[in-house]
Amino acid sequence: MEAINLEGMSFFEVESISVNEWHRLPDGQGRPEQVHMFIQLKDVGIPIVMRFKSGKPMDELIVALITHRKAVFGGKHGNS
Repeated sequence: MEAINLEGMSFFEVESISVNEWHRLPDGQGRPEQVHMFIQLKDVGIPIVMRFKSGKPMDELIVALITHRKAVFGGKHGNS
């Protein structure tokens, strides 16, 4: 992965994250078609929702998160 210079960027603290299946039909009926990651930021009234319409971007995100967690926090479980 290529390093990105984040100097001068604005950062927001993550308050909570939830991951949910999305169903076209009301009330979660029918087959799930997408995965939505709902991110609530501290002191920001509007959440960010990431929509995954296929497995490949999700797999890439999971690998990147694991890679960076290990690099920053180390070990199997790192610093909780």
